[in-house]
Amino acid sequence: MDTQQRRILLLSTSVVYGSKYLHYATDDINKFLKSKHNVSRILFVPYALHDYDEFIFLGYKVNSIHTSEDRVQAVEEAEAIYGNSAGSNVATVSICITIDMPVVRPPSFTALGLIPFSINPHYLDDNPTTHMGETREQRIEQYHSIPGAPPVVGLREGILLHIEGDKITLVGKCGARIFSA
Repeated sequence: MDTQQRRILLLSTSVVYGSKYLHYATDDINKFLKSKHNVSRILFVPYALHDYDEFIFLGYKVNSIHTSEDRVQAVEEAEAIYGNSAGSNVATVSICITIDMPVVRPPSFTALGLIPFSINPHYLDDNPTTHMGETREQRIEQYHSIPGAPPVVGLREGILLHIEGDKITLVGKCGARIFSA
């Protein structure tokens, strides 16, 4: 993809604790979709969410890919494609970094490669507890032991990345954490 043509909005989550669905990102979504392209229809990929009716409140017509007869055609004809959280991983170079591993084995962990790094949505900083499992930081460090593993951006809740051409803007109050090998 020509990076000069990129227009991508990647969200860390759909719901921030204590708020409504997409409330934290509504203004950014509307500005992004209406500026330059006046989007009115969105293709929704709901494989991490059972219900997409709530997204209609933003005023866009929503078509769901799981009801499409020809999914490739649906993507090719889409004015915009909606996905956040795990959906944001699909825009990266690999879905391998996701903490929420697929319940079925995908044919490949290769993603769309729209951005040259991986995303860890819902990133949580180290929180010492009695839980003996790894933290997200430890899992990402393990991931970086793989030769050639790309950098990872840990997106905390309520954060979004607005990508326009070669410019990437982090939007939100909680920030992000960047990891590299």
